[in-house]
Amino acid sequence: MSLMFFTALAAALSLQAAAPPSAPAEVPEPAEQDAAQDVAPSEVRSIGARLWAGLSDEAKAQVDEILSKPAPQAVLTIEAPAPADTDFRLLDHGDVLSRQVARPAAFATIETPARNIRKYGPAGAVLWAGINGDGDWWCWRNGDRYPNWTTPSDIYCYRDTDNDGRFDVAKRNDTPEDSLGLSRFQFTDLGRDERLTDTISYRLGGHEDFAEKVVIRYDGPGSARIGSDGQLVDGVVEFQLLTGPGVMRPAPTGNILVQPAQTEPSDGLDIVAPLMVQLDKEGRGRYSDARGIIIEVDRVGIDGKARAKLVSALPAGRTLLLTPPTREEFLTLMMAMQLRGPR
Repeated sequence: MSLMFFTALAAALSLQAAAPPSAPAEVPEPAEQDAAQDVAPSEVRSIGARLWAGLSDEAKAQVDEILSKPAPQAVLTIEAPAPADTDFRLLDHGDVLSRQVARPAAFATIETPARNIRKYGPAGAVLWAGINGDGDWWCWRNGDRYPNWTTPSDIYCYRDTDNDGRFDVAKRNDTPEDSLGLSRFQFTDLGRDERLTDTISYRLGGHEDFAEKVVIRYDGPGSARIGSDGQLVDGVVEFQLLTGPGVMRPAPTGNILVQPAQTEPSDGLDIVAPLMVQLDKEGRGRYSDARGIIIEVDRVGIDGKARAKLVSALPAGRTLLLTPPTREEFLTLMMAMQLRGPR
């Protein structure tokens, strides 16, 4: 489930929730709408609590259930923790806070393949671990032309619902380039049911030398106010969690008839999620999440440079990069949808 899914859900539920008492009765002018959206972080929790109270019990239960399930993705293992900072350091836009190496957490091997082995994988093909809200999956793709493919090959994921060594469900993601498209084995969508009738048996174990980078990078300030000392306060600064092979690739060349979609060199990384640090009235903030990432910020200048400290990146061992929003983050989305109003 993507951010787009959660945003759409938040927009729908915001219509059910009671409007904040401070909301104006008349439709505000565009300038007033923009100002209304610039809500100080200190106000977010109280507005979110009122929105949550305005939902029906059934809607609350549905939201909690959705937020408790993992999003579709590869299950990873992080090789080693990133070194923690002992003090704050000055970061400019695009500076990297941490680098780590991720691999699939587990493998399986196809024993009896489907008839179309080029599509679904031959005997001996190694599958890597995946997951979604239904449970565990094993995934494969034809990597014959990787990393020089023009279009990434489809990803096929299989599920053994009764643990009898044979797959019962097969799904196909035929648009892996839409998200984490640079990755060899990571994804954000299982795709559609293939309704495969062939029997595919498998065994646990196997190995492929898949290794990719996970990076935390400083992006810069979002909305904020300028304090009396010229530092940013009561706002948000953004870091980014990225992943991929991390290999620089030149911009592809086209011709007069065919122009490449990518027009600039690629750093080999895709954005997994923004990491938003809320600044308080003194311009300081701390971010932590379910992945184990903790970042502290101690002042941000009007030039966007930030004094920040990595307390911890991803811990070593099994991890999921894609996490559903917390209830507080989801309520912040609802608040934004309600303040924006219908379009």
